[in-house]
Amino acid sequence: MEEKRYFTLLQLLIFITLILGVAVIFTLTLFSAYSKSRDVKRVSDIRQMQAALNMYFLDVGQYPLQLADNFNLSSVKFLSTGNEAGFGNEAVGMTLMSPLPSDPKNTRSYIYRSSGDGSRYFIKFVLENNNDEWQCQKDNYCYASELEISGQQPSW
Repeated sequence: MEEKRYFTLLQLLIFITLILGVAVIFTLTLFSAYSKSRDVKRVSDIRQMQAALNMYFLDVGQYPLQLADNFNLSSVKFLSTGNEAGFGNEAVGMTLMSPLPSDPKNTRSYIYRSSGDGSRYFIKFVLENNNDEWQCQKDNYCYASELEISGQQPSW
């Protein structure tokens, strides 16, 4: 009579451990890819806003004035030339950007500041992965301005 062979408990534990290890590595890689894709979306949003703000500057002669200190861009829907401040919930004049983008994770917002005379602006945003191209600060706050994308907060 043939003898049946079974897996030992040790062999089963090793197999389960290997499967769990592969699953953990796969999950970590997947979460990293998701966060990098959100950062790509943020960078794309900022570049689109910079282009719209530059068009606004060409039409109006200044950048939009901020409506409040550390103005949250997710509180308005449009950037258009007919609004006195540029930003608003109604499109007046030529619409340059609609809707204004918001952070993909919705945990932080894009913050807009301008100089008092509208000659300069910067947009504060956060990347999940510190990216050398953006020269972000230690807390991952990054800054985009009308001159160049820079990690230096404007001195005004």
